[in-house]
Amino acid sequence: MKKKHFIVSMLCIITLSCGINTSKNSHISTLPNGLEIDKRFIGKWKGSNNVSYGDIPTSSSWITEFKEDGTVSLDFVFVNLNTNDTTKYKETGNWYVKDFGFEKVYYEFQNSTQTLDSYHYEFKNNDEIYFKLKMSDSKIVPSDYEFTSYRLICF
Repeated sequence: MKKKHFIVSMLCIITLSCGINTSKNSHISTLPNGLEIDKRFIGKWKGSNNVSYGDIPTSSSWITEFKEDGTVSLDFVFVNLNTNDTTKYKETGNWYVKDFGFEKVYYEFQNSTQTLDSYHYEFKNNDEIYFKLKMSDSKIVPSDYEFTSYRLICF
């Protein structure tokens, strides 16, 4: 009788658990090239910060659009805080992520400069991502570079 009760209990547990998505990474999607994207990125985001590039104090703002095919477009505005000169800059490239378990890393390849940057990333909520530089091929990005991007809600 105990054996029968045990078998019925196990069948119930297995049946009930089949409908539950226990995957911690249900937001991860694999592209045809084998790279992975985090679907939570998809859409338009904005950010801004003040940072020095070399000895030039700069105010930066940007709009980033992450697309489901792994492409990214960036619109930057840089203001030299010494001279108030403004520079607008557009960039395109590719993005992907890797989840190493103990850390999540965002990778961005920029077409015009042929550089690859990587950042630790953390979603603070559905509309806010914190980034901290891990590695950059660019020689002008400060090693302690960090920023937060906020989802743009478009109507």
